[in-house]
Order: sequence, then structure tokens, then C-alpha cells
Amino acid sequence: MFKPGTRIQAWCDYCEQMVAATFAYGQAPVGGGHIVDDVLRATCDQCGRVVALAPEASPAIAEALKKPATGRSRTTVRISKELREVVGAKLVEIGASAKDFDLVINAFVTHFSCDARDKRALLDHLMHLEVPTLGQVADSTITLRLKPKAWQVLEDVEDTADLHTSELIRRILYLFIAEPATKPRAKSAREETPLVREARRLSLVS
Repeated sequence: MFKPGTRIQAWCDYCEQMVAATFAYGQAPVGGGHIVDDVLRATCDQCGRVVALAPEASPAIAEALKKPATGRSRTTVRISKELREVVGAKLVEIGASAKDFDLVINAFVTHFSCDARDKRALLDHLMHLEVPTLGQVADSTITLRLKPKAWQVLEDVEDTADLHTSELIRRILYLFIAEPATKPRAKSAREETPLVREARRLSLVS
């Protein structure tokens, strides 16, 4: 019998190896565009991908498969506690809630969709990011609630950059807290990355 917090060894298709995985309640994709809510599933401690489902999830899965598939509106992503805390502090700094991770993702979607000149550079940056944060254990869960249009943009980026959803979300969060490429000349000046500027703008109009 599995319960939240139970750890197992399981094969992760994304990591292409046996990994440690932890059971918790949340969403799980079950194929054909179907997503089951609030089922006990194990996620890879490294990438956050669902790698196993508890046997008691079977009734919920069977029920979900009877319904027409719908676009994603909500999903859970595993990240490290350190990344969660640093992103939360940055959100507070721009006047938003420390738990408003949706704001970061929506800022990325808006910036990516509106600035065609930067799309290729932004994709290259995401694909080649090498930061210590990404190698830490994904021991904290965040919930994202996004509109279908935002999910469509993220899915397009996933396909182009060959990144799994969880890894893409973590990389976007890291971009949000990354230092600007150029420093302001004056000590009193504030230089922000395009992602932070867009998040600040969205926080003011929301």
C-alpha cells in the first residue's frame, strides 16, 4: 500500500534511467490527452515526471478515459525547495505574491509571443541552460493554473526545444531569477531582465 511520501525506485523515460520517485497526490496524464486530478502518483525526484501510479488510482483513470479529452488548465510541477524560495522572494520584490508562479509563466508566454526577434535566442537560452539549481532534488510541488492559449505556447516551446513540461517550467523559473546580462551604470539604477519587467507589468494590471 502506497501513501504520500512513500519513495520507490522506478524507470523514468525522460531521464532514461532508474530513479528515486516519491508518491504524492496530484495530476497525472493517462494518454489520449486525458489528465486525472488528485490521484496518488509517484514523480521522479530529478525531473518531476510522473513515473508510476498507485493501484487505487485505477477507478479515477477509468472514469477519466470515458470523458472527452480536454486541454490542460491546471497542473502540478515538482521543483527544489531552494528554487521555490528564491522565486518567491523575487515575486515579493516586484509586488506580487510569493506563491504566484502563474505570473512568471504568463510573463514568459507574453514575452515569447510578442517579441518575435528574441524567440530564437530565448529558445537557445532555454535549451542550453546549465545551472546548479536544475540538478537539485525536486522536493517541493507547485500548482499552475494557466489558460489554454498559454499551454499552447508552452507546448510549442516543448516541441521545439525538446524539453519535458516540468523541466521547461523549472528553466523558466530560473530565467526569472537570473541576473541581467548587463549591469546598470549608476548604483541607483535598476536593471531588470525582460521576463522580470513583464512579470512586474502583469502584477500591476492583474
